[in-house]
Amino acid sequence: MKKIFLLFLFTCFISFGQTNLCPFSYTGTDSNATIAITQENAANFMITDDTNTISISDIECPIEIGVIASDWNGIFCAGSSSWTNEENFAIAAWSDDSTSPEIDGMLTGSNFAFAICIEGCEDTFYSSSVAISNITGGGNTFTPNGMYLLESVVFNCSSSVIDDLSQSCSSIDITENRVHKSVIKTVDLLGRDFNPSVDSGVYLELYDDKSVSKVCRF
Repeated sequence: MKKIFLLFLFTCFISFGQTNLCPFSYTGTDSNATIAITQENAANFMITDDTNTISISDIECPIEIGVIASDWNGIFCAGSSSWTNEENFAIAAWSDDSTSPEIDGMLTGSNFAFAICIEGCEDTFYSSSVAISNITGGGNTFTPNGMYLLESVVFNCSSSVIDDLSQSCSSIDITENRVHKSVIKTVDLLGRDFNPSVDSGVYLELYDDKSVSKVCRF
């Protein structure tokens, strides 16, 4: 059975959004893992302001997607690739060089997190949820020489970014989308029914246009 790892990184607790890594740069070491992104799954990669969502595939400006690692000094890029809607592609996630004292790549057993750089945007946009599977059948954390399939990622941004993207980098009419889409279901992060008028916490709004928004209610 294919094992799926679902990782939720909440922006209200993680300081990723305060660090700008664009343009990505990284150090190639003596080993890496391969993370494949297929066109079949491309529609599952989205950027959201928790109210409106744009598919990464609908963004017409150049995009770089990177895998993110961390050390005691903060976060850094451990490998990246240009996003393409034309064919399958992969990211080489470089491992830490154990012969050097500093951490310069991903550590064995570390969880995967991602970010994107969009040409024309000054910020780095970090993942809030990730679904990834190990093609070789092992665990879904980082292993040197491992092979993974990245199945979906949701990136977070501000509402002003969504507006800018809809005007300059996307053919999607966000204003029209706001008017016509409707919430058809609300669920918690485990897929259980969630009543926002009664319950508090983080939940997902599922819309009739198949888009998803993550909402924090406390």
